[in-house]
Amino acid sequence: MAVDMDGDVEECIEEDVKDADEWMPEKDQIQNYRRKVAKWNESLNKDEPSTALDTQIGGDHYKDMPIQPIEFCMANNLNPCQTYAVKYICRYPNKNGKEDILKAIHTLQLLLDMEYPDE
Repeated sequence: MAVDMDGDVEECIEEDVKDADEWMPEKDQIQNYRRKVAKWNESLNKDEPSTALDTQIGGDHYKDMPIQPIEFCMANNLNPCQTYAVKYICRYPNKNGKEDILKAIHTLQLLLDMEYPDE
């Protein structure tokens, strides 16, 4: 509560209330916000994906795995070559078959060339 130098408390309270009216959201804005929150809460109760790991663009060859390759690779701090090799090996039976095995081999050959260039 603000008190002016003359001690007129009521006048200061009225001014504070007027100031509050300026920054208070309109009733419609509050209702819209409440509707959005209710809709958001509703979506949480559905079987909608809640993380990026629950969603997959272009198939379900990773999403259906007990541990997705990206989870394994991130947890083990694998470099990109290691990550791609794991990815291709994990998905080959459900995506590109022999082509994915060849991609994994190629990625491992790249890793060998980069890690041991003089051998």
